[in-house]
This record gives sequence, C-alpha cells and structure tokens, in this order.
Amino acid sequence: GDGSIKVLDFGIACRARAPVDPSAVTLDSAAAVPTDTGEAVVAGTPAYMAPEQIRSGGIDGRTDQFAWAVMAYEVLSGALPWEAQDQVGMIASIMIDDPPPLSSIVPGVSPAVSAAIARALSKAPEARFASMDELVEALD
Repeated sequence: GDGSIKVLDFGIACRARAPVDPSAVTLDSAAAVPTDTGEAVVAGTPAYMAPEQIRSGGIDGRTDQFAWAVMAYEVLSGALPWEAQDQVGMIASIMIDDPPPLSSIVPGVSPAVSAAIARALSKAPEARFASMDELVEALD
C-alpha cells in the first residue's frame, strides 16, 4: 500500500524450536512432518536453486546471484527460465538446459540486461559475476 517493494523467501523457513502452546490447534500428524533442515539436506525452492546447490556442492554468494537472476528473469518475462511439469523436471532442466535469451521473449529488454541475467544464470559458478556489485555495474 505504501509503494515499497518487499522480497521475501520462505523456501527454507523452518519451525522454531519454541515451547508448544497446549491451547493451540495442531494436527496429530504434524510431529511426523520434518520441519528442520538437517545435514546433507538440500534446502530451497527448486526453481530458484543453482546447479551447485542441487548437487549439494559448495555454495557462496554466486548461488544467491543465480536465484536473483531467476527472479529477475521471471519478473521481466512473466515466466521462469525453465519449463517443467514437476520438481524433478525442473531440476533436470536447470542442470541441462539453457534458458531462452530474455531479449527473445521480451523485445524491450536491452541486450546488456539480457546478457547480464544470462551470465548470472550460468551453470558454473565461476562463469557468473564475482559479486552482485559487479552484476549491478553490468546492469548500469
């Protein structure tokens, strides 16, 4: 309502380890559903996960850069960079397919913006920008 934009990601949200309120309504099966992220568990929303995150490899700021690029692609084009029928297909597509160039989907997007987002969507972290500052410079 105030015109500001808020970006939230609850993809890896988990239940807090707080005392349970006995008066709160709960489901009997709730205890059987794991809510904590454990070791060797991949956490995230598949459509926004970088290949190294999917492989449970080393992650760093370039992993977040990849997720940002997926979001930027989606905001500018109205679609995710990859098409899939389910999560397994989405993961396979992220690992194998190159997304269509943004400029081929949204004619008004400048070639520089399209190229910067494509680079940030690179499968190999070392092919992405070294930092978000570098990516922002490319967008300027």
